[in-house]
Amino acid sequence: WYISGAAGPSIGADFFKSDSYNSNNQLVLLKGTRFISGYLVQASLGYSGQHYYYGLDAMIRSYGHQIEQIDKMEKYFYSIQVYFGTRIRAPKFLRKSVDWVNRTSPVALD
Repeated sequence: WYISGAAGPSIGADFFKSDSYNSNNQLVLLKGTRFISGYLVQASLGYSGQHYYYGLDAMIRSYGHQIEQIDKMEKYFYSIQVYFGTRIRAPKFLRKSVDWVNRTSPVALD
């Protein structure tokens, strides 16, 4: 079994184009590049066995930037992933390639 989590700040640039209508029903076009800041929170829970693996991964990301008509625009992204699978025996050519890398690598990969 495993459980993991992460949280932290995010900074960067947002390249955007926005088409909207004002109160007079006139088209307002906004486009540009803005500095953004926000945060990311992620958590995972799962099981990894000899023959099967499964788990759950959840993430929340929020960031915002300044726009002329709006003090600050906030964007939120939510994601939940459920996964499961089975382990198969790797083809012989792939096992031979990985074994060769393990033998010749100066870094211990085991």
